[in-house]
Amino acid sequence: IYPNGEEFYRLCTSNPVLSSDFYSQKKENPKRKFAGISECILFSVSIWNDKNKCLALKKFPTQKNKKLGKFILNKEDGVLKNTFKPNHFSWWRNEKFNFASTIVLDK
Repeated sequence: IYPNGEEFYRLCTSNPVLSSDFYSQKKENPKRKFAGISECILFSVSIWNDKNKCLALKKFPTQKNKKLGKFILNKEDGVLKNTFKPNHFSWWRNEKFNFASTIVLDK
């Protein structure tokens, strides 16, 4: 589906955010093997449409020091598919997405 002005959330490493805060699992971990997940999904970016569901990821050690970023997605930013959980989306990001428009909500 194409996004249409909806808010989404992602944990980010920096403030302001960097393009690398929006890398796919495959780009972040090119040699890692992911059992049971298609290559197509591995090349997407995980995002959430619920702030609290995204914040819940901070319980994992690799995520605990990250900051919550909020951004708006429109049709030109890529395509989405609801995957794994009700509020989780796989996003195939268009290179034109302006990651600098992301607002970091926590310090």
